[in-house]
Amino acid sequence: MISMNAPAAAREVLAADHDKTKDELPKRPRGPHPYLNEQALAADLAEIYANQHVRVLGIVARTLRQEDRAAYAEDLAQDVWLMVWQYLLRGNEILRPPGLLAVFARRRVYAHYKSARIRREMAVDPQQYGPLDRVCAELAAIGTEDAR
Repeated sequence: MISMNAPAAAREVLAADHDKTKDELPKRPRGPHPYLNEQALAADLAEIYANQHVRVLGIVARTLRQEDRAAYAEDLAQDVWLMVWQYLLRGNEILRPPGLLAVFARRRVYAHYKSARIRREMAVDPQQYGPLDRVCAELAAIGTEDAR
């Protein structure tokens, strides 16, 4: 807090320092969008991917349930990069890649669990229903009886 007893020059310096503490976003230059050609966009995305792909995979893996990590982590991380590509194609810029990628990664995992398909899906062990050869033989026998 700035004391009113402080000299005016000191108050100005303190106020200026206070304003500098806020992290300002870089200003986007006016004019055509920097990604007018897809080659520039692809180059920027390749650079972001090289620096951030391990972080995205880690965020996705930590956000997933323990039992789903092995099956879904890489697929969902790949979906995040597809979301980033689409975000850039819509004309947006990525000013702070770590933050944006973290948000995209968490949202993708949440969407994964929200989908009705995942809620209904259950792994089925074919051995649970008996030998697969026996089931196939029974189906073949049914097929030959119908042919007679």
